[in-house]
Amino acid sequence: MKKASFAILAAAIIPALLVEGCKNGGPVSAGPETQKSIYVTPPPPGKLPWPQHDPAFSSAMYNAMMDSLFIINDFGQYQAGTTKESVYFHDGLDVVLWNGTKIFAVDSGYVKAIMTQWGEYYQLLIIGNTPGSAPGYAWSYAHINNFQVKVGDKVRQGDYIADIHFQGVPHVHLSRVYLTSGSWSNLYDTRSVQPDSYFFYPDDKAPLIEQGFHYYRNGTDSLLGTGSTAVISGAADIVVGMREQGEYAHSEGGVMYSGYGDRLCVSKIEYEIKGEDGKVSHYSSFDFSKMVLGQFADAVDRVYTVYKFYPTVHPGTVQSWDKIYSYYVITNTSGEPEQGEVKVSDQKYSWRTDEKNTDGAPKWPDGTYTVTVFAWDYTGNEAKLSESVKVNNSSAGVIAARYSTR
Repeated sequence: MKKASFAILAAAIIPALLVEGCKNGGPVSAGPETQKSIYVTPPPPGKLPWPQHDPAFSSAMYNAMMDSLFIINDFGQYQAGTTKESVYFHDGLDVVLWNGTKIFAVDSGYVKAIMTQWGEYYQLLIIGNTPGSAPGYAWSYAHINNFQVKVGDKVRQGDYIADIHFQGVPHVHLSRVYLTSGSWSNLYDTRSVQPDSYFFYPDDKAPLIEQGFHYYRNGTDSLLGTGSTAVISGAADIVVGMREQGEYAHSEGGVMYSGYGDRLCVSKIEYEIKGEDGKVSHYSSFDFSKMVLGQFADAVDRVYTVYKFYPTVHPGTVQSWDKIYSYYVITNTSGEPEQGEVKVSDQKYSWRTDEKNTDGAPKWPDGTYTVTVFAWDYTGNEAKLSESVKVNNSSAGVIAARYSTR
């Protein structure tokens, strides 16, 4: 089904919200068991309702909501200003919606915190699965105002909790967070995990992998080569441009940023290296579905464990952010299927093209290799791209150049 424009959404849904309001009432007092609101048109089984999903939505209104669904940023996505110190991981889903849109609780729980981070457009609400100040898991809603709840309230899934309020592209920032110790009111104490798989969105398009893999000297911005003409040696980082696309990943609204987007983070990355002898070595790279993000002191270094600074790959280019590729340093993992918190020490990993076998013979003899990159999104769509690259560790000149950059 083709997406409805934001103009259609505004004409069809928002007035209906103003007329119908939230028919299920406000937060309930604490009781033996948190109830859930009854949805006229519920989400698919096993999925949570989107925060803009009013339980009173008819089937037509629900379909219009889904047709206009626009996620502009998602979990783990590369974000940056103009300097190398300005990079950060995006830690949730940015659902683009008009200012004033009513927001409903995606799940039942207890109001843990209501706070303001950096002014009126950065107010947030946290609703967790445990009472009081106890640790646990929670949903965090940011860029909202007109709160309908207070700290300590017991909230049902589907309760009206706040309105969208943001300067810029209006949206709600929805994060899946947890607390093991400390305070819910201190964002440095909480951690974030992926929220993407909790929700349903139409997506039959695989991520895009950019032609022309980049090879850098491990741990540096020294470019060894790009694409099939690259000749590499020593310890090399493989850097690959990727972005997620799909109906939900861009706007088709004639009013709000028509066609803008298709720049989201992938879910999982793997790669393999095949030699002229046909031998294939397969490696796991980043798995964002198992990644843990937080406000860490070394946050910038953690970003550079996963990503290359965009201007490093494209010097002198103005970053438009529309259909932009993020550049993943896919070799900055142990190669095993693991994740959790990003470890800066993983920057030591690379493709060691000069590695020796136990018998002293080169593990990667000079020659041509095929590097194949696999990327998945959260609905399981898979992308694959292969390119050739030459390894040359025999030339004295190449070896000298290798160590001059360290």
